[in-house]
Amino acid sequence: MLGVLAFTAHGTPTTGVVARLDDVQLVVSNQTDVLHSIHVDSVVTPTDSWLVVQADSGNGVPGAVIGSVYVPKGDHNDLTIQLDPSQPLPKRAFVTLLADGGQPNVLEFSSPAGRSGAMGGMGSTAGTGSATVAAVTKDQPIVAGGAVVAAHISLSPLTSTVEAGSASIASASVPATSTTVTLYGVKAPAQSWAVVSTEGTGGVPGKVLGQTAVTAGTHDSVTVDMLSPPGMQGMRATLHVDLGTLGVFEFTPLDPDNSPDQPYVAGGQSVSVPVHVIKKPPAKR
Repeated sequence: MLGVLAFTAHGTPTTGVVARLDDVQLVVSNQTDVLHSIHVDSVVTPTDSWLVVQADSGNGVPGAVIGSVYVPKGDHNDLTIQLDPSQPLPKRAFVTLLADGGQPNVLEFSSPAGRSGAMGGMGSTAGTGSATVAAVTKDQPIVAGGAVVAAHISLSPLTSTVEAGSASIASASVPATSTTVTLYGVKAPAQSWAVVSTEGTGGVPGKVLGQTAVTAGTHDSVTVDMLSPPGMQGMRATLHVDLGTLGVFEFTPLDPDNSPDQPYVAGGQSVSVPVHVIKKPPAKR
């Protein structure tokens, strides 16, 4: 059951759409290794809705809208909310459930801090963008049990230094006459790069021979193409974070400290393994 209620609370809108506690749910945890999105464990909504991410303005008050996703009526698990890359990542943020009360699938919302949104939706996958002025706030927060359905969470940005076990490569190999290196047992905490380089001094990767994008998650194998066969030169396979422009490999071996897409360090160890070159077996007599 839904209804409209006017209410007053510090830092919150003055109107809301009332729902029964049994009909609504929002489960979202503090976020670590945040790059371009946050993860929502589950949401139950009695009407077509929006999940909106707002930066904490610094004193516990919702501020600028930095991300949103359209959520149809019903139960949903494992939702992703894409964040606006033009907005700085705040240390804390609010995730709020809004009823889609205006134009369907168009976010029409003015935040309490004065930043307003009129953002087009993109179905049930994601809708993000910089806020523009909206004449009327039509998408109101859903209220259950006398409180806005929202979560106040912390956001920790992804860096190249991650916890032990969150990024790894088990092994890598390539036939001596092949131009394709295969990496086995690859685990990436976020969008990343699998990179094959010449063996530098002290186990440090040297010249980049090839790279391929790797999605977040665990992969049985990942292949990296090179321009020419390796011969017998020493090589390393390294996992890099995609911290710069998403989908663009930005790493210079001669200036690694100023390169956005640096190699991961997991548990104090570089995520890099030597590439085993498989020699051609001798011909049978």
